[in-house]
Amino acid sequence: RRFHELEHEHGIPAWRRPSIGWILLHVAIGLVALTIVQLFIIGLVLGLAGRRVDELSDDMGWVVLICALAGLVSWLLFVFLRRSPAVRWAVFAGLLAIGFAVGLILALATQPAGGL
Repeated sequence: RRFHELEHEHGIPAWRRPSIGWILLHVAIGLVALTIVQLFIIGLVLGLAGRRVDELSDDMGWVVLICALAGLVSWLLFVFLRRSPAVRWAVFAGLLAIGFAVGLILALATQPAGGL
């Protein structure tokens, strides 16, 4: 009985277990939700920097790809990395920030000047 109590208390929560449903949900969160948030913030920064946001340059596909990969990898590592929560949060924030910074720099370099 004590073994089951300890196992339940220190076990992996259901949302971190590697079942197919949870894996697909986490892939969707990383690819869709985190990518949209990053691209929204990049769009705001581009607008504040006086760059065009009504038409995107051809190189913006790279920005979307970088943001999607950063969101996916950082989220999956956050969920499935078997380390302490502090390490998982640090990995998540660090990778997401690096991907976001690279995407933002590329977006600022490739978007032409001019407002709406």
